Amino acid sequence: MQLKLPRPSRLFAAHPRSRADEHAGPDDPWAGEDAQWEEAERKPPEPRAEFLRFFRGIALAAVVGAALWAALVLLLVRLF
Repeated sequence: MQLKLPRPSRLFAAHPRSRADEHAGPDDPWAGEDAQWEEAERKPPEPRAEFLRFFRGIALAAVVGAALWAALVLLLVRLF
């Protein structure tokens, strides 16, 4: 959370302080964002997202497997 700089002293302000200013808390431009993020994390993933995640995992496994096989083939070619 980003903190705001303190307000300047109102001792020499042009207008007198109101009662609302006395009871108001510090201004928080990020108020409520934490609750929104937590709510978004609690939501279950959409079925389409899980479907795509499965195939992304298969694609990643295929790429890693191909890289390992290529390394093995290069190693065997070099040894013989």
